[in-house]
This record gives sequence, C-alpha cells and structure tokens, in this order.
Amino acid sequence: MENYHSAFLPGEYARLQSRALLEQLQQKYTGDPSQFGLHTVVPPNMAEFADQRVRITGRSYYHFGWVLYELEGLPDCWPEAALVDQQLFKSDDPDNQPANLTYIAVKSDDGQFVDICTRDGVRYCSYRRHDVDASVKDINRVAKLRTRSSFSSRYEFDGVEYDDNPKLET
Repeated sequence: MENYHSAFLPGEYARLQSRALLEQLQQKYTGDPSQFGLHTVVPPNMAEFADQRVRITGRSYYHFGWVLYELEGLPDCWPEAALVDQQLFKSDDPDNQPANLTYIAVKSDDGQFVDICTRDGVRYCSYRRHDVDASVKDINRVAKLRTRSSFSSRYEFDGVEYDDNPKLET
C-alpha cells in the first residue's frame, strides 16, 4: 500500500474536531444502511465526542485509501478528517500553527522525488516515492492536520535546510 498515507501514527495523541465539523462529517458519511460503505464503519454519534483528546491505537485503510483510526476508549473506526493535531492553535507559538502555512510538498525538478519545502522554496527533505503525484497530495493533506513541529517529526526532518552537497570539515 505504497501511497496509503496517514497523518497520524498509532501511539500518537490527537484531538477530535469541533462539534460542527463532526456533524458535517456525519452527514457526509450517512448512507443507505443496506449498502456497504464508509457509513457502516464510522460511529453514528461522532459529534458527541467533539474536542476530546484521544490516543490512536490502530490505523487501517478503507477502499480508495481513506484512513481510518481506532481510538482508545471510543467505538468504531474514525475517519482521518475527524482528527487534528492536539497542539494545533493551542498558543501563539508559531510551531503550533498548521504546517501547511509554512511547508509544502512539491515534485522535484526531475520528477522522481517529493520535496518538502518552505513556501519560499527552501528544501528541508526529499523522499523517493513510487507515485510522486499522489504522495505530494497526501503530504499536503497531512500538513493541514499537523502543527509545524509535529509535521517535521512525522517526516523526520529537524528544521535544518537540506543540502545536496554538504561540505565536510577537515
């Protein structure tokens, strides 16, 4: 499942979205109960759990790559859109702002890599991916759900600019 890509990993903590957003998601996932679909695996009462801090205990992928999470102490599976980084907007600290305000994933010049750069073009890391276009889309989706600091941890870069030709000290 090369391009099935989650914003959060098992063992991490996240926060459930606001009541209004969870109600919108519930409407989106409502479907014919006689038909198999995403509405058959998500909780029917998502909004009751709004704004709760949750621990992710499992992760799976539904048809078409939708990410579903198992949450400690909560019923059923939860769609990724129901979760957000627990530190997001927690303070005025720039590290707690959405990562997509700082970082963007783009296709490398040769088309073989996904580069994570600042919005002004400073590259922080590169990943070789089988489907670069899908990976760019996935990483940019994750950047909307994570803070700057947790995004850099998720993609294992430390905020130091990437250098193709590092100079070795002698």
